[in-house]
Amino acid sequence: MRANTHRQVDTGSWEVAASPDTPLRERWQWQVRLHTGTPAPAPAPATPSDVHRVDHPLPGGTTLEVAVDAGHVTSVVELADPGDAPAVDRRQDELVVLIASGGPVLVEDRHLLADRDALVLEGDDPARVGVTLPEGSQGLVTVVRLRSAGRRVLGWVP
Repeated sequence: MRANTHRQVDTGSWEVAASPDTPLRERWQWQVRLHTGTPAPAPAPATPSDVHRVDHPLPGGTTLEVAVDAGHVTSVVELADPGDAPAVDRRQDELVVLIASGGPVLVEDRHLLADRDALVLEGDDPARVGVTLPEGSQGLVTVVRLRSAGRRVLGWVP
């Protein structure tokens, strides 16, 4: 998903991915957002009683926000340097969001992610993806790992 296709939800805030993609469909489970400037915590639609929220600074003054319904979803945020770790592994039960920052990143030798572009991996997508830097890039990849905290399957609609 290109950065210019993320849904703007507030001034300086963009939704990268969420489930559901509209609060009218089903109970809210999780959201991944980018904020420029000072982030104001975005309310979760139909907020459950236990929301776990992580704010993670990215290069260039952008902040990544991951919010989950802690009763149903767990999340982990990692920063990967493609120069040091040329692959990202994904468990079959994980939904993984890769977000490029600080420069372009090449995923699977065919997806060129520019700054703030994202790639979501789930279900039948590859369990291991190669991540490299194009010539001269100093990009990083933020890896957001989402898993079900129970038996419920995590959903996402592109």
